[in-house]
Amino acid sequence: MAVTPSGPLSLPLDNLRTLLANCQSFQEWVGADDAAEALAFISLVAKDTNERPLALAMQAPGRGWSAQQNAGGAANWFSSKGTLLLLLEDDVATEMAEPDAELTFTNLVGDIISDIMELAGAGVYLNVTSIAIKDGPSRSFFDEKESNGDYYQVVLEIGWAG
Repeated sequence: MAVTPSGPLSLPLDNLRTLLANCQSFQEWVGADDAAEALAFISLVAKDTNERPLALAMQAPGRGWSAQQNAGGAANWFSSKGTLLLLLEDDVATEMAEPDAELTFTNLVGDIISDIMELAGAGVYLNVTSIAIKDGPSRSFFDEKESNGDYYQVVLEIGWAG
């Protein structure tokens, strides 16, 4: 049975998944025909696998969510904001020259960021207020390649408000 997301922690996380799945560049990257297929490539839990392409949406430790009460005449309301993390990881094409492999990955990440910025806040999509690179882009270390493969990864910090 699938759990329906609810509340101030689950909804932004699920909305990030929905936003990412609707990005055309993400769909092309994972070989999905539509957003419904692309959702299968976005995990909320780290997996013990080397299957790539990989997208992992997660809470940002210590900064995931906050709310502030606002007063406006006779009405009071809370506004919330938070930070989510999005890890993107892809295998390195071994037949590709080093600079081309790096540029292929950074082009992909840039295309996904552009799509997020275009869709953010429209309709049911997460109201993204900031995007920053928290870690990477980086290539797997030499001693990791035997066990985890040769891959590039980046962690994006996604600020949101609701």
